[in-house]
Amino acid sequence: MPENVHLSIVADFDNLATVKAFVSRRAKELAVPDRLWSKLELVVEELFLNIVNHSCPTPKTSADISCSWQNVGQKADEMFCVSVRDWGPPFNPLENDSPALEQKVESRPIGGLGIFLVLQMADHCSYTREDDNNIFSACFQMK
Repeated sequence: MPENVHLSIVADFDNLATVKAFVSRRAKELAVPDRLWSKLELVVEELFLNIVNHSCPTPKTSADISCSWQNVGQKADEMFCVSVRDWGPPFNPLENDSPALEQKVESRPIGGLGIFLVLQMADHCSYTREDDNNIFSACFQMK
């Protein structure tokens, strides 16, 4: 299995292009199928910007992004996974309620739609809290 490669970067909107380029380069190295690229790009953008906008306890905190093959699920399917780590307060997006999609846009509460989209696009998502870090992974089937 190829090694896990990661990028440590300041969690700032100006670094989004660098994060996307890192994930794109890593996906190419690991031969991620073209059909996943648009999903992958949107998921990476949403996860990183959530850290920028919500997770950082202080401005200019760093985030770690890693990309790897992982055996996931009960069948231990090999998937391409993108994991993001931040040092913000505990936050498990998997515990949030789904957004009220049946409500009119103007009457819906703000928030939650981005994570909802991540959960819809990825084949497997996980969250752990480890050593005062939030670690969220979004994984994609290769087949």
